Amino acid sequence: MISRPANATSTTVPSRKGARQELAAVLRGRRPRAGTPDREPAVPAFLDALLRQVEPFPAAVLGARWDILAVNRSYDALFGLESVPARNRNAMLLYFAAGRTRELWPDWADDAPRVAGQVRAAMDRHGNDPEWTALRQRLRRVCPDFDRMGPQAGLDGHGHAPERFRHPVAGALRLARFPLWAEPRDDGLVAVGYTPADAATAAKLPSLQALSTLPWP
Repeated sequence: MISRPANATSTTVPSRKGARQELAAVLRGRRPRAGTPDREPAVPAFLDALLRQVEPFPAAVLGARWDILAVNRSYDALFGLESVPARNRNAMLLYFAAGRTRELWPDWADDAPRVAGQVRAAMDRHGNDPEWTALRQRLRRVCPDFDRMGPQAGLDGHGHAPERFRHPVAGALRLARFPLWAEPRDDGLVAVGYTPADAATAAKLPSLQALSTLPWP
């Protein structure tokens, strides 16, 4: 269960002037991100600012192998990252691992074969790269059926139909994944977000954001 900090309140979207001032301040120095493995590439300061500016929409920066490198408060609360060890903060490990996190997706049984095929296709493009091989082995451990699920398919990280989530506190949510930013090179950093697919979900996002235990900026 995600705990709510005692001083948590909902936030409002800052004015354009305020957003520019915050962006300028952040560009002068980076703020630490909870649970970011030291071995991962550094996340530019402007991406930290971007994640904050899209609140209360959940958003994160992912590495080439779906490692979660930086998040905003709404993404943290959506996926319950406070209880996930830093080395396990990987979007695919969270998706395929049995247990509480998988229960976030009520349509998991229908969608997982397609996602598995997409992930395997990406892995196959990297041949015997040891880091990709290690990820495949970890996915096999958390999901023994990973190699048998679904046909191979091309990886399409954008343009997904809205996903249904069943959050333990916020309840039913419908969110559509959208791209925020991507490095202009293969296997670069990407920033992704989730936008509400209906009015009921939009109304819940400020309360979802307030559930995060990350410090307020």
